[in-house]
Amino acid sequence: MNIKGVSEKTNLTKRAIKYYEDEGLINSIKDSDNNYREYSEKDIIKLNLIGALRAVDISIIEIKDVIEGGKSIPDVMKETLHRILVLNNADFVKSLKVLLQFLHLYLCLLFNVPFLTI
Repeated sequence: MNIKGVSEKTNLTKRAIKYYEDEGLINSIKDSDNNYREYSEKDIIKLNLIGALRAVDISIIEIKDVIEGGKSIPDVMKETLHRILVLNNADFVKSLKVLLQFLHLYLCLLFNVPFLTI
C-alpha cells in the first residue's frame, strides 16, 4: 500500500509516517517500478500503535522500546499514566481525559483499529 492509502487507513499525516520511518519505527520498501514507498499490513498495525501511543504522550524512545521488545505496552502505559497523574494531580479534568484516552487506546489495540484522539 502506498503512503496515501496508509495515511487514510491510519489517520496519520504523510509527514508523520515519513518521520516514524526516519526514526526507524517502520520500514517501507521502495517499488522499483515507480520509486514509491510501499507499506505492509504489519507497518499499518505498527503505525496505529505508534499514533495511539503518541496521542497519550508516550515518547518516540519509549515507543521504540515497545516495538523492539524492550518494554511491554502495559508497562509503558503505567509509567506514562503515573507521570501524568503526578504532574497534573491538581488538574482532575486533564487526568480524566488521559484516563479515557488510555481506555480508548486499549480498545483500539484490542480490536486493531485506528486510534482517534478524543
